[in-house]
Amino acid sequence: MKFNLILCWLKKHKKRLLPFSLIILAALITLIFVSHSSSQDSTPNLTPTPTVETTDELTAKYGDEVSAIIENFEIDGHTLKMYRDPSYHTEVYAGPYLEYIDGYYLSFDESTLCPIVSQAAVTKIKVVEYSDEKIRALACVTEEKLDLNYEGKLIVQEPLSTVNGAYVFLKVDGVWKLANFFDMSNPETAKLEYGMMEDDLRQITGDYASLTGMDCGSGQ
Repeated sequence: MKFNLILCWLKKHKKRLLPFSLIILAALITLIFVSHSSSQDSTPNLTPTPTVETTDELTAKYGDEVSAIIENFEIDGHTLKMYRDPSYHTEVYAGPYLEYIDGYYLSFDESTLCPIVSQAAVTKIKVVEYSDEKIRALACVTEEKLDLNYEGKLIVQEPLSTVNGAYVFLKVDGVWKLANFFDMSNPETAKLEYGMMEDDLRQITGDYASLTGMDCGSGQ
């Protein structure tokens, strides 16, 4: 009996109830949509985070290659041609450091001896950074140096020496060229030089602290 009364009441008032029903339906749809969006937002981001290789990993992967680059530089960057032909500097050096190199070789003339490196061998290497455009590395390099006169005649053959160096290379037109160098046998002096660098060269060089810590022993 009660059910028949309710049914009659609904039939009588169905026009009034229709807008209200539509409002309820719209609210339900909105609630479902918001709940679905929230569940999507809470889904964890599964995009992998790029891994940063450690110095040990970089050294294991690129140590031999970087060692060869350094050895080639030490010989190519210290030849008699460097003293005789300023245009040759651009084949070995790059960036703001090239200006320093140009000025350095201006101090030599036909009356001064020209130190060159005849042999170079990396005995210890630590690769700090390696990319397609830039290399930063620490190395111990055993070198044989000769003092020549301007005509190329041997005047003095120096004893073997060890360079404790921090090297920064840039790739220019497919060729690795030296963009900065620090003699790290005296870290305090090297740090002072770093502090006096122009901003553009410091930016190329990177963080100074990352270029420290190589121990080449007592044979420096």
